Amino acid sequence: MICPNCQTPNRSAAKYCDECGYELPSVKPTATVREPFAANYEDDSFENADTIDLNSESLTIDEGFIPTVSFDDNENDIFSSDAITLLTLDDFEDDFEESNSNAPTKPIESNDAPSSPNSLNEVASRDYRIDETPPVAAKRKHHFSGKKFGIILAILALLIAAAVALTYFAQFWGGRVVPDVSGMSQVDATYAIQESGFGVQIEEVISDEVEGIVLSSDPVAGTRAPEKTTVTLRISIARFIPDVVGKPLEEAESLMREAGFTNYEIMYKKSNEKTDTVLSVNPDASTRAKADARITIEVAEPFRVPDVSGKTKDEAQAALEAEGYSVSTQQYNTEDAPEGQVVKTDPEAGSPLNSGSKVVVYIAHNRSSELIQLTKDFFNNTPAITMNGSLYEMSKVNNVTFEGGNTCKFSITVRPIQTVTWFGTQTETRYGNYEVVDGSIVWTDSNQISSIEPPIKQGS
Repeated sequence: MICPNCQTPNRSAAKYCDECGYELPSVKPTATVREPFAANYEDDSFENADTIDLNSESLTIDEGFIPTVSFDDNENDIFSSDAITLLTLDDFEDDFEESNSNAPTKPIESNDAPSSPNSLNEVASRDYRIDETPPVAAKRKHHFSGKKFGIILAILALLIAAAVALTYFAQFWGGRVVPDVSGMSQVDATYAIQESGFGVQIEEVISDEVEGIVLSSDPVAGTRAPEKTTVTLRISIARFIPDVVGKPLEEAESLMREAGFTNYEIMYKKSNEKTDTVLSVNPDASTRAKADARITIEVAEPFRVPDVSGKTKDEAQAALEAEGYSVSTQQYNTEDAPEGQVVKTDPEAGSPLNSGSKVVVYIAHNRSSELIQLTKDFFNNTPAITMNGSLYEMSKVNNVTFEGGNTCKFSITVRPIQTVTWFGTQTETRYGNYEVVDGSIVWTDSNQISSIEPPIKQGS
């Protein structure tokens, strides 16, 4: 018979597959013996029997079959209507006695019982099939199938995995777990780390936390590392305002950031120090403070000459002295600004200049007014002028205008004067008609007459 599970050929009367142990389909032809017959059994074991002696008649047993006989209580030990069931020897094997002693039997119909011993041989030689529900449960052979073997391997794998996991978590191998020491003091954390089999290294970290506690570790807590690995403990230290006075602003800001300060303000103050030099810090350097503390950094910026153009002399002087400058003034001839107004300074406005230095202020002086007045005074301060070698009486100045370039034009009214001597001793002054003379006069920067046209001089 071929196993429907693994396709392995088996004996025709096999109950279970020899290869995989699968229960094979049963073939169940049955036979009954109509007439009872007597049998004399000395032993229930028929494992090695070839024939059964039945009242000097022999019942030949087909190879591979064994009859099982059930006796009633009659004195002659004659088969009753109880059954005789033929099973294969392979179904019993070593457990035949146990199976036979507990097996129920199927009754034999009286109509089919053999009438003579020869009939018994005929009966025994018939092809009997086992009933659909065998009365004797044959002991099943145990074979390891592929499926069973796989299950056993899986169980073994699970057991090994469990053992590996348990030993790993017990830290028997694979390194040791770095303990969590965050928030501990340096002393306690060092002890805990060393007890776990690691070395300790301390790294100080500026922090707003309580001074002297562990902030973190490297490797981090909970990770595994080989035994004797050095664990770095980051210990909090206080935050102090760095000393940045006298340093350049760029360096001062870098030191502030390194210390963790970001909430600082830069304020500029005029100073003779080098530009962008830190003058002061508030709160003072070395003061303990948190990262968000408000800090003011005072930085030097140069004094610069203020712009006083358009101011009066007194206003300009006051503004310059407020910056610490000493002031001197000079007249500046110009027609572009009102008389007495500041035109410019030296150094010019906006120039960096240390406090205490000298600044020259140039005050506007209208040359036109001055030269016009000088021209008028030239003619008014003399009763007579000499023009082209002739003497004239100065009558009046009609008009004087400034032409620029220290030049003024004028218009005057004069009359000629002539003196006549009579008889050598008596003189007479004679006057001519009034006439208007127009001309121009050029002055030097020092208010001297450079030239005059027509040629005119005061007096005779």
